[in-house]
Amino acid sequence: MTGKWYKKAEYGLERFIFVALKPMPEEVWTKLCEQYGEHQNRVLAGHALLVDLCGNEPLIESVPIDYEPPEV
Repeated sequence: MTGKWYKKAEYGLERFIFVALKPMPEEVWTKLCEQYGEHQNRVLAGHALLVDLCGNEPLIESVPIDYEPPEV
């Protein structure tokens, strides 16, 4: 996939899948987990919080933990 970078992360018991336009250092991912952790109440059992940072506003949704990004 060109132009987007995916990162699966676990922070405590919370699971995240981030989509960004470029790779970021691990400390940035940790800060993003802390920032978006409040949205974990939107996550269904067995799912992760998908946070797409590529647009003007972040897209946040619950996706299955085994989610694979679409191929472009």
